[in-house]
Amino acid sequence: MKSMLIVLVLALCVGAVAQTHQINNVWLNAPATVPPCPVAYTTNLYRSTTSGGQTTPIKTGITGTTYIDTTPLDGNTYWEKVSNVCAWPSGAKEGGLSAEVMVVIPPAGTPAPGIPTGLTATPTTLGAQLNWNVVPNVKEYHVFASTPGRQTWHYTATATKPNFLDRSVAGSQTAKWFVTSSGAQGESNPSLVATVTSK
Repeated sequence: MKSMLIVLVLALCVGAVAQTHQINNVWLNAPATVPPCPVAYTTNLYRSTTSGGQTTPIKTGITGTTYIDTTPLDGNTYWEKVSNVCAWPSGAKEGGLSAEVMVVIPPAGTPAPGIPTGLTATPTTLGAQLNWNVVPNVKEYHVFASTPGRQTWHYTATATKPNFLDRSVAGSQTAKWFVTSSGAQGESNPSLVATVTSK
């Protein structure tokens, strides 16, 4: 009998939102394996206080594509990676580690930035036009989307003004977005979700 080659595709870590006392992690699961994974993936989260120092997962068996980590210390800088795990009948197989993301935790007592309000999404011939209200004293805004072909939430863009044109949706496609604000205080909680069907 021929041996079976199992190839587990890397997980993709797409965002880590820092606030005091916690990190909100968002990623995409592996898009495919050979042969297909017979069950839903779980994810392992790795974290280190030095770049490239992730050797042992701090959390295993995470289901879904988000995880709120409440163990980091305020005022510290961390580097994180994730990996996908598939429970094959022959035993669990872990894929390689994702790209590394750096996360800076604000000092204790630092209030999070204001949450963006008034998010709207308007279909145009060029894509979806997003607009929201200005949040005072923030450096930038981070846009997250759930679009056709990538249904899980993923980081899309950084905007320095309260608007963004998402050209990735077109041809009567339906997509959703939320926005966070980011500054010296860390990152805000997400805005309300806006949904649109493009022209």
